Amino acid sequence: MRPASPKAANCTRPTLFSRCDALRRGQRLHRRVRPRALHKRQSAHGKEARNGITANLVQIDAMLRFFLSLRSAYVSGQVVHIAAASAGAPDSWNKPLAGKRALVTGAAPGIGASISKVLAEHGAIVTGLDIEAARNALDQTMLSIEDLSPSGGAQAVLLADIAAPEAPAEVAAGGIDIVGHNAGITRDKTIARMISEMWDSVIDINLIAQERIDGTLCAQHVRRAGVRIVAVSSISGIAGNCGQTNYATSRPA
Repeated sequence: MRPASPKAANCTRPTLFSRCDALRRGQRLHRRVRPRALHKRQSAHGKEARNGITANLVQIDAMLRFFLSLRSAYVSGQVVHIAAASAGAPDSWNKPLAGKRALVTGAAPGIGASISKVLAEHGAIVTGLDIEAARNALDQTMLSIEDLSPSGGAQAVLLADIAAPEAPAEVAAGGIDIVGHNAGITRDKTIARMISEMWDSVIDINLIAQERIDGTLCAQHVRRAGVRIVAVSSISGIAGNCGQTNYATSRPA
């Protein structure tokens, strides 16, 4: 913790980066003392500074863990803003979502199945939602999740058409910590040749259905503290794509 150089030029900005491990019962004394020691050391250093020099401590544990993990694959060129944490560190970084309930729409195939599996691997209890026609695929997805991340049968299947009027009420049954809006369809055609039904069906399922579900979750107060609602976007929504004006509109970044 000793600075590399005891002297610094005017207006130098020495900044100390550290992990912000939560203090846990049973930790060895030096691990419990270290975070507070760093805090006090940098506070004292700041009081010693003169001539425009400042000294600060930036604790970046959660951010650092994310960027060094497999979860940050393909995440590049991002600007990260560090702010005060709204909640403490999880009990276990191996299962940071333990005790959380997650809903993933369009969970039967592809991206939705992968999202569901990752959430379960990190400790969440997942409800996978898809349409009746995808029942077999959804059952297989949720069974494989239960095999990989046993929950005692808590992982659940929900068959529903998210565009149906009754769908928001079905989704809102019980408390929810995480919502992954993944369900979506495509009806591709250049805009000059696109009929209104093709436009309306994509917007209704990919965008308006999400808004209705979120509105019901808010109105019925089933969102738990710290809830996270994630709407899956698409490169078509970010950059646009020929023949997909409807889809791009429904999948904005």
